[in-house]
Amino acid sequence: MVKKVGCFLKTSSLQVFLGVILVIMTTIGVFLFWNSTKKAEQILSERAKTRELILARAGALAISDFFESRKTKLLLLANIEEIKSLDPVKGRAITQTFVQEMIDRPITSLGVIDKNGKIVWSENPQKQKVGEGTDLSDREYFLWAKSQTQGGKVYVSVPVIARTGPAKGTWIILITTPLFYKNQFNGVLYAVVTTKDLVEKYVKPLTISPYSVQTLLNKGGEIVASSIAGNPGINLLNSNPNLATNLTKEEEGSVITELNYPDDQSYKALIGYAPVKIDQQLWFLLISVPYKEVKDQLNPFSEIQDQGLALLLIGLIVVVLFHVLAARIRERQGYINGYCDGVEELKKRERKTK
Repeated sequence: MVKKVGCFLKTSSLQVFLGVILVIMTTIGVFLFWNSTKKAEQILSERAKTRELILARAGALAISDFFESRKTKLLLLANIEEIKSLDPVKGRAITQTFVQEMIDRPITSLGVIDKNGKIVWSENPQKQKVGEGTDLSDREYFLWAKSQTQGGKVYVSVPVIARTGPAKGTWIILITTPLFYKNQFNGVLYAVVTTKDLVEKYVKPLTISPYSVQTLLNKGGEIVASSIAGNPGINLLNSNPNLATNLTKEEEGSVITELNYPDDQSYKALIGYAPVKIDQQLWFLLISVPYKEVKDQLNPFSEIQDQGLALLLIGLIVVVLFHVLAARIRERQGYINGYCDGVEELKKRERKTK
């Protein structure tokens, strides 16, 4: 009887021990599954942040290089005698020829302003005679040019809304240089750059995701150009304090934050940003993608993890069932062995009594 009790206690202890092991293994499996998912998401997020930062940096450099190369070409044109003297025939003809070489998106027109601030001529690929005679004497770039004592300098204007020309009503940037004829200020030579086309040509080709949004901000946070229509002129930083905090450092970086656009678009986004430095101006180029894209990239990995977890749980269930079945078999075998031992003991007693 003592042996049977001891055997029962050993069996029960083993069952409890195995049960505890199974619970621990299940808990560890679920934790590893959860932790690996979080780790994978963190790794993908960091890689995506690095990617967007590199794209923003490349876009910012492309924009800076564009302005530098166009400034050089504008200075070459400004040194031609017929341009400096505002020759209405030869000067216009030279500009028409030059426009075919220099005009491409995002530059839409080349023109000359006289010393009183009125457009003398403006050439564009469409050969439209628009804007001539328009008064631009109040524009900061004209006032800057008028204050110069000699030529050879170039000024890139802050983004403004075009008053005339092919880009009328849209945001533009002007590359300007003063014209001096016989040592006297005689006007301004300018090239018009459309901000939207600037982003379309020099930034958008760099992006990888079809959901990427490219935005060019001035230092005050106003949208100068964006791949989302209808946003120029609106201050993006007023509705995005977290983003504003990052941009105050005037350095490149990346961040994951809620992004609120003025047209009621709001979503968690991964943003790479880089400063665009042109002369004394500072802009910021932002390239953002919805954070959901990172989650979507994680889906195949999550599916494999789900399958692995399912196999682990199935394996544990099989082990539990096998253990229960083995215990039942041992109990049955023990009963049979006990029965056989009892029969044998009875037979021995019968033989002794005879």
